[in-house]
Amino acid sequence: MRTIMARLVAVLGLLLGALTLGAVASADTGNSDAAHACQQGGYANYARADGTTFANTGECVSYAADGGRLVRILHPAITATETTTTIFGTTGFVIVVSGTGFTPGGTVSLDLTFLRNGTVVGSLTGNDSTTATATGAIGPYQLNYQNPAFPCSSAGNPTSVVVTATDATTGVQTTTTVAVPC
Repeated sequence: MRTIMARLVAVLGLLLGALTLGAVASADTGNSDAAHACQQGGYANYARADGTTFANTGECVSYAADGGRLVRILHPAITATETTTTIFGTTGFVIVVSGTGFTPGGTVSLDLTFLRNGTVVGSLTGNDSTTATATGAIGPYQLNYQNPAFPCSSAGNPTSVVVTATDATTGVQTTTTVAVPC
């Protein structure tokens, strides 16, 4: 009976050891995809969980291989087009904004700064926002501007508009300038 018990304990010990080694082997390969993402210049697209960036591929691979969580660095960019239109009987303009590189599913605020020959003559902030798609894209998003105080025929009318898109999750901003032909 003792021999059977000893053999049973030995078999259980071997099984437990094999399971432990399997778990360790599987944990060692768990971050291989992340480490692979660092290679061939990929490290420049990632940061550590605390937001610090990597100086080179080796730093990134080592961090990922040690179980560190890689965070994708976003590079948002926007484009905008303008068309003159009549809004409620007054000439105004429509700006259509599209963009990429925002936090997927995150809020993106859109602010306008109005310039007349390079001088700020007004702004609209906090009025417009949109939600980025699952791929981090926005738009086309339409911003309508009509101001009876500055009709297109007015000497004080803006000559250009700076559109600023802010990723609410990261705080990263990107801008583009659109000429206003009216």
